[in-house]
Formats: sequence, C-alpha cells, structure tokens
Amino acid sequence: RLIQPNDRFIFYFAGHGTLSTSVLEQEFYLITHEIESLSDERTLRNTGLSVHLLQSKFLALKCEKKALVLDACHAGAVTASFMEEQSGTTKILRQLPRTSGVYLMSAALGSQLARESDNLQHGIFTTALLEGLNGKAASMEDRQISLSTLQDYIQKRIKKLKTELQFNQTPIFRSDDTDGFVVTQLQH
Repeated sequence: RLIQPNDRFIFYFAGHGTLSTSVLEQEFYLITHEIESLSDERTLRNTGLSVHLLQSKFLALKCEKKALVLDACHAGAVTASFMEEQSGTTKILRQLPRTSGVYLMSAALGSQLARESDNLQHGIFTTALLEGLNGKAASMEDRQISLSTLQDYIQKRIKKLKTELQFNQTPIFRSDDTDGFVVTQLQH
C-alpha cells in the first residue's frame, strides 16, 4: 500500500554512519552491509545511503507526519544538512509549512561517535528510545507517547548514561511540528 497523506511515517536506522573522506565535498553516509572499507570512496558512494538521497526520498513522502530517527556515528550531519542555510536562503526544513510534521532525531553531533555499551546491548540512544517507547516517555495525563515526550525522555536518559559510562554524545532533535506527533497510546 502506498503512503497516504494522513499516514505517519517513521524511518529508524541503527547502524554505522560515516563522513566521506573527500576534502572537496564531505558527505554523510549510512553504511550498508555491503561496505567493507570506509576508505573506499567509490564503494561508499555506490552502496552507502547518502544524506542527499535520504533527504530527497524522505521529503518526497506525501504524508502528513514523518520522522527520521538515526542512531549512527556522525548522524548529526543529517540533521545539519536538513537545517543548513545556503546562498542566503534557508533550505529544506525551514522552507516547509510550519505544520508540515517533519521531525528529526540524531543520536550524536556530526562530529561525534554514537556510543554503544555491551551491558546495554544497544547504543545509548537506542536504549533510551526503547525505554521511552516502552512507557517511560508517556505523558502522565493521557498516557500518550509523542515524539516530543520521547525527546524529553531521551535527553534526560542520555545525560545520565553518558555520565555513568563516561561517553561524550549529544543527541540532536529538530522539528517544525507544532501539532504534535503521537507515536502510541498506552493502556491505562
């Protein structure tokens, strides 16, 4: 079934991310399983998922609400790409109508690694995300989990985890969604 305007779409990726080593035009890629060497620019361009391709496919979705959630090293480069300004005009996210329902979550800044812990069996971002989705991010009033309440929970949880584990990781959240993006409703 094709995505309809009233649908909600969430793209979640937990895996490897890298910045190309090209000094002319550094680009972020999500790493697919075919890539064996991050220094092979040709393979990276041909089989990795570039920020530009991801951006164009994501923004072309004809649904009311959409979220991009990335737990990968340097994932903040994607968020930055959506937000950056070029030649005096703001592009992508700021050009959309204020209630277009675009939400971006990145596990780390573009310059940072997204940390994992063997004890957690996930990255610290995914750990916080899963805990939040399992109820810890639900609002007390209506037991809804929205991307906003999830963001609040993830920020607090990562702050605690990075202190405990002595990691340096700063998640990034961006949204133009003023109407809220409810992910699920928990039973009372």
